[in-house]
Amino acid sequence: MSTTLKSKRQTTFAQAITISPSFHADVLALLRDKSVGKVELDTINGYLKAVALVSGMNSYKTMKEEESKEQHCVRCHYPFTSDSNEPDACVIPHVLDSEDYQRWGDGIRYISRCCGEGATLLEENPGNCDYEDLDRLGKCFIGRHTTSVKAAGYNDINIVPCKLEGDECVTECLDEEDDPIFK
Repeated sequence: MSTTLKSKRQTTFAQAITISPSFHADVLALLRDKSVGKVELDTINGYLKAVALVSGMNSYKTMKEEESKEQHCVRCHYPFTSDSNEPDACVIPHVLDSEDYQRWGDGIRYISRCCGEGATLLEENPGNCDYEDLDRLGKCFIGRHTTSVKAAGYNDINIVPCKLEGDECVTECLDEEDDPIFK
């Protein structure tokens, strides 16, 4: 890459990062506003033409195709796409051991197998699934999906490596809606 092209790319990048992520939504709000005049509409039309040119570029199309390709999270084993990988997309619930518990008053206190004393659950009347502090149990992990084995943080309890059959992972996903999970 030539020095001139590299410099132009850096300058363009520096300008681009100053644009608010909500800019396009702001433009739409302006278009809904009846007080926007002809000169302002012409400016917005120029912006929209530039957007159309960028979205028509082969490099842009390739980038968007890559973002929308389904990937496999090696932490939670759910499929995801890069463009939908939010900061709380990957959720791993705690796993409790039904055989490992402590008597706690009239109830039973279960300790998380994955996080130990940092995550416990109290069942008030043993056997009736009346969990006093289920809403405080939280999750073992909340974050972005990953394809990196190094980033997965395997603990061989609730964050486990992929079990492959051919090229496909067949590891069972832990459903966060199934709280509490006993193994």
